[in-house]
Amino acid sequence: MTAAEPEGGDQVHVEAEVHGHHVEGEAWVRPDAQRRTLEWGAEGPDDYHGELQVEELSPGRSRITVSLHSVREAQGDEVQRGLEQTVAVLTQTAAADDRSSG
Repeated sequence: MTAAEPEGGDQVHVEAEVHGHHVEGEAWVRPDAQRRTLEWGAEGPDDYHGELQVEELSPGRSRITVSLHSVREAQGDEVQRGLEQTVAVLTQTAAADDRSSG
């Protein structure tokens, strides 16, 4: 995923690079602060969805678990690269939110 823009409620417009092609679509994102989870997915033939769960191990130290589901077969290190790009976007967004609220 290279971009995600909120569209109201849990709906999000997303952009990604898939096999060298730029694609856009609609997806959903559902944060649950109490459970410390973030669920997401997109309608379509790939049945793509996932969950990120944060577990506090000790003050200032957490474990993040990411679960993904898709019926599309990945090529090579495509999933790993996609996760790294997504974490980079999430990190930039969180840092921007911290700077704007501080």
